[in-house]
Amino acid sequence: MKSSLKGSLAGLATALLLTTAGCVQTREHTTDSLMTIDYSRTYGRALTSNVAAAREAVLANPDDPAPHVFLGNAYLLTKNLDAAEAEFKIVLYLSPYSDAAYYELARINTLRGNHETALLLLNRAVELNPGFADAHLALARIHEKLGNSQEARLHRNAYIEAAKAQTEGP
Repeated sequence: MKSSLKGSLAGLATALLLTTAGCVQTREHTTDSLMTIDYSRTYGRALTSNVAAAREAVLANPDDPAPHVFLGNAYLLTKNLDAAEAEFKIVLYLSPYSDAAYYELARINTLRGNHETALLLLNRAVELNPGFADAHLALARIHEKLGNSQEARLHRNAYIEAAKAQTEGP
């Protein structure tokens, strides 16, 4: 029973691609596939099922940052910011150079209205990954909100360049 549960969780955890709308890939994951939240299951009992599956994935491989990203994003869907923050801090402990974890922590701080902290976290994300388009866009939006139009323009331009590079490919 337990091995079939692990097998089904592994299948769930590796079935879909990640999106920045909810789950961002860590660079240091131990499987060949990526994890994501099943966005068709984001209401009621199905949402609870997402969180339960994410918890099981963490239990199955607690030293892999990817299941913690999976669980952190499941918590974000339930608006449990404290639990999401704890998971992304674990990701940083396991993978200190995870631009994705810095980005997700910045999202949490933005939701809480902690814009200065979010700026620091986003700046770290783009320091680690200068082509991180969504981080540049988030930086532009926060700088706009804070009235820093020159910084906002710089990051909006960086976003456009990074997004163009992503669509053009190697």
